Amino acid sequence: MVDGGDTQDIYMLRLLPNIERQYLEDSDYYEEYISETFNENINKSRYISDSFQCKNMLSVNNSAVVTGGDIVVKNQVTNMNNAILCSIIGDIHIEANNISVDGIVYAPMGTVYISGDNINISGNIIAQKIEITGRYNVNINRKPGKLETLLAEVPSAVKYGAEDTDEIDIGEIYCKDISSDDDIIYVGDGIYCVKNQILLSVEENVPFSTVRDLVNNYDANIVGYIELTNDYQIEIEHDVEVDELIEIKDSLAGMPYILSADFNNILEENDKFHTNDTLWYFDWDEKTRAGKDVVAETIKLKSALIKCGVIENDSTSSDDINTSMLYNVKIGIIDSGFDEWNPEGDITYTKVWNNYDSLYDLKHTQKNADGTDKTDAHGTLCAGVMAAGFNNSRGIAGICVKNRLYAYARYNKNNPTSRNNNGIFNEKYALALMIGNNVRVISRSLGNNTAFQAYMNDGNAIKDITDEATQLNAFLKKLIKK
Repeated sequence: MVDGGDTQDIYMLRLLPNIERQYLEDSDYYEEYISETFNENINKSRYISDSFQCKNMLSVNNSAVVTGGDIVVKNQVTNMNNAILCSIIGDIHIEANNISVDGIVYAPMGTVYISGDNINISGNIIAQKIEITGRYNVNINRKPGKLETLLAEVPSAVKYGAEDTDEIDIGEIYCKDISSDDDIIYVGDGIYCVKNQILLSVEENVPFSTVRDLVNNYDANIVGYIELTNDYQIEIEHDVEVDELIEIKDSLAGMPYILSADFNNILEENDKFHTNDTLWYFDWDEKTRAGKDVVAETIKLKSALIKCGVIENDSTSSDDINTSMLYNVKIGIIDSGFDEWNPEGDITYTKVWNNYDSLYDLKHTQKNADGTDKTDAHGTLCAGVMAAGFNNSRGIAGICVKNRLYAYARYNKNNPTSRNNNGIFNEKYALALMIGNNVRVISRSLGNNTAFQAYMNDGNAIKDITDEATQLNAFLKKLIKK
């Protein structure tokens, strides 16, 4: 068993990626789960963003139950057979007459409470604090097999400055922007794309020259390339009609080493405790999430800071905040643009790609719907929420207390005033820059116009979102494996 005394050990937080990889790729998803059946038999893994509650007989077999919030089980019998119970930032409560655990009970940020008449544990319990109370019998046997399997691919923890450089060489990478809205065509089913262009995802060991020779047969050139994943943006040298573009796409998709051939879809962008940061709001209520603090309340930032030891309790003052146990996390943002020139700014950027040339350009290039200058930058706002300096007596405090911030401006210098900024290959380009540089968390803002239409059951909007998601899902699977 591992408790809070071993918080520097590798077990605490770094099992999560492997649990996700091994159990959650094909899991069922719930926002919250309250068991209403007499016998709750779980044979397929579940991810629950909030809490899991069970007051009936529970059996978890060869699968995992992973939650963002608490796991609360109060019943007569609880059985785990080669299984995992995991609460990412909450606690795990198991109270039953008979409890049999074969597997892992994992609450890296919380407490595991187990109480019952007869308790048999064969496996591992990992938490900041562990409390086990047995009325008659308590048998605990450490079973390392499952834990060792999960730990097999977990990298060792490293501190800021030791992981890698600020910018990593990820090989050749470039893309072509659209030159104007005239480059956009409609191909049906709600899909707009860049005319004369097709995107190719190619098997890993196929050389650039093979792809170049292939597309030359279609009177096309390679105008965008991501060496890291072997993805290509090709453009036919002459204008082709939609039907011919579809024929070329389908023909390329039939080649044995081509994983996929797609249109270059257009992405439309729409626009209590306290630190000493001057605009910090501290009247938080994590159970009633609303108002200015809804984001911090929803992700339970205060609870996380307490459990990490950054603050002791609700009344901790700015002088008593301790961040020495934290290490820098590489975080990224893909958005409209970023104010990186303000000498009094509260955001430190490690790397910014494709940004405006000056603050004046940032404020006076983009236009609102009525044609007036769009003087605010959504990217700067979101970057502040993510990464503004913490407890530095200025402005707001970012969610990520220690960070290195990487930013990519979704800005097309050839077509700067258009809301149709670019194709999906440019998005792949941005993601490759981020993930290739080991960025761990990425915020990607695209507005909500198409999403709202899809929510209202607009068939074209649903098709548009589905097509984009399919392309990016396949690309990200390749990219993350790298």
